[in-house]
Amino acid sequence: MEYKLAKDRMVSRNKVKKKHVVTTIHYHEEYELYYMLDGNTTYFIGNEIYSVEKGNFVFIPKGIPHNTDSQNCRYNERILLSFSEDIFEGKARSLLEQLEMSRIIFVPDTHLPQLEEILFKLEAEYAQDEKEKSILLDIYILELLTLLCRYRCEKKAHIQE
Repeated sequence: MEYKLAKDRMVSRNKVKKKHVVTTIHYHEEYELYYMLDGNTTYFIGNEIYSVEKGNFVFIPKGIPHNTDSQNCRYNERILLSFSEDIFEGKARSLLEQLEMSRIIFVPDTHLPQLEEILFKLEAEYAQDEKEKSILLDIYILELLTLLCRYRCEKKAHIQE
C-alpha cells in the first residue's frame, strides 16, 4: 500500500512472502527511513552490506545508492518513509547529524511499541485527504526522528563480508 502526498513525501508498507525479491540499486533526492516490522533482509547501502532484522531502523541519506535483497528470508514486512531535507530546518538540523552517524539504528525493544505507534499514525494520516495533513505528517516525522535519536543504543551493525 502506497500513498502519494507530494514528490518529496511518501509512506509505504510492503510484505514479502516466500519469494526472492531484489530491488534495483537506486538513490533519491529525499531521505529514507526504513523500519523492519517483521522478518529480515539484506540491505546494500553504498559499498556496505547489512543484515537488517525485526525492530531495526535504517536511515538512508539522500543521494546514497542502496537496495535490498530478501534471498535468505521467508517473510518480511517493512514500512518506508521518504521525506525531504526541509524537515531538518532550524533546531531539527541536529537530528540529521545524529542520524547520519550510522546506517542501522538500534532501539531497545521496550521503546519499539511507542515508535511503531507513530509509524502507524503516519501511515493512517498519509491515507487521509485533509488539507492540513502535511503539517501533521511533518510533526509525526520529527517526533519519530527525535525519539530515534533519544532511544538509539550503541550496537555494532552486522556488516557482511
